[in-house]
Amino acid sequence: MALNNQIDALFKKSGISVPPDVNLVFSIDPNDYRISVSGVDGSLKDKIEEVLNEGGNAKALYNHILLSESNYRKTSTQITDDGRSKYSLAKVIKEYTGYDMRDMTVMNGAFITPDNRDLLTLFGKAYREANPPHLMCQDHVSYLIRDVSKRLSELAKNGYDSVPDMVLQISWKNGLLHDMHQQEQWSVQEPLRNNLNITA
Repeated sequence: MALNNQIDALFKKSGISVPPDVNLVFSIDPNDYRISVSGVDGSLKDKIEEVLNEGGNAKALYNHILLSESNYRKTSTQITDDGRSKYSLAKVIKEYTGYDMRDMTVMNGAFITPDNRDLLTLFGKAYREANPPHLMCQDHVSYLIRDVSKRLSELAKNGYDSVPDMVLQISWKNGLLHDMHQQEQWSVQEPLRNNLNITA
């Protein structure tokens, strides 16, 4: 229950008092790791969002939801294979090229950057430069580039928005996180998970 305690401590440190039995829903956008809060309005909502969006809190909470679903094999309707694929693709593209895939256009079945360059070519060059032969098995490098090429082609053919962004949600009530959109729920009886470093 480390994460529950961290969020509770963060709220107390920031002077946030959530009324008993109020169910907050934290929705996290994977593109910029921003949390939006529903369940309260006005200044309390604004303050909770401000505190949760400081530092790496939103990313830590997003990863918590992903890891929880993976580690405990709880079928979640908000985490799909297509959603995971798009999320990981956008993440690796941004890591190696610096480009946000939402800014791309599609021409002739390929993603093109705002400055009119082929995204796959840029990625391949950047990935090979980051993994030179003396540091990395080149078969592995070539495999990953082929995999990215395949996924980019599929997404270009169907359109970037053909797969919804994998916005993840988790609720908070009476000092505890509660999983959402899945049959098996964890909260009070939740096993101890990794400390994900929610910070003020």
